Amino acid sequence: AKKGATVIQVYSPPGSMVSPGDVILRNEIKPTPFRIFSSFFSAFLGTIAFSSLMMGFWFCRTTIFEWLMMAPATLLLFWPTFITDGAGLIIMAIIFFLQKRRINKLKSDYP
Repeated sequence: AKKGATVIQVYSPPGSMVSPGDVILRNEIKPTPFRIFSSFFSAFLGTIAFSSLMMGFWFCRTTIFEWLMMAPATLLLFWPTFITDGAGLIIMAIIFFLQKRRINKLKSDYP
């Protein structure tokens, strides 16, 4: 390939390996402890949101509105960037406060 050309496809024959240090992508992201922790934390929160979405229960049974809000929150939390994590956390915080308010209302109704 010519210098400065764009690589569209990388071919690796069956059974071959890519050696450590080989650059496959020009803008390859270097793993740092902070990025590793951020990705792990994002996946952890995304898993909690996904299980709540599938079970229909977080701190109490979810309403249809809360359930519909959990779907995009799950997708946002599984995508490891700060903007999507923040948006997913905001949505989950809203759902948390809605459920907390509903639980407190039920507790006050029954002495």
